Amino acid sequence: LRAAIQTANDTPSMDTIYFNLEASGGVTPTIQPRSMLPPFFRPAFVDATSQPNVQQVILDGSLAGLTHGLAFDTGQSIVAGLVVRRFNGNGLLVVGAANGLIINNVQSLNNSRAGIEIAGKFGDLIILGTGNAGMGNGGAGIIAGNDAQIGAPLAPLGGGSTRLEVSN
Repeated sequence: LRAAIQTANDTPSMDTIYFNLEASGGVTPTIQPRSMLPPFFRPAFVDATSQPNVQQVILDGSLAGLTHGLAFDTGQSIVAGLVVRRFNGNGLLVVGAANGLIINNVQSLNNSRAGIEIAGKFGDLIILGTGNAGMGNGGAGIIAGNDAQIGAPLAPLGGGSTRLEVSN
């Protein structure tokens, strides 16, 4: 996942991160970073629904130290089908001009701070799709700063896409 985020940050167009991790018997595969993951600075589609058989991936921060799960300082991005749990910070952190971030079918569980914190600049548009859950977090399920706008009609994202894959 770390390499896929770094590659997505190196390209100007939106990249799609697909998952193809080994999992037996319908068990949801788990990624456990041992340190902070790089933040997203370029648009990306983190598509955990692409994981074969279970359409979901767990991002477990119990070994990552003092850090957030995924951080976005970019707009026009999508996170789908990800379970983000046990980070010492927020599960998802949105900073900067995150105009057009879509969060769909994401579970943010048992993080020390908020499940999702939106601390973006004025004009942000955060679209929360169906199936989202934030439970057992140290803070609120979702924290939105005064300038964040939550909820809007779902609009397609334009432009080309590069396929990146996370696999064993």
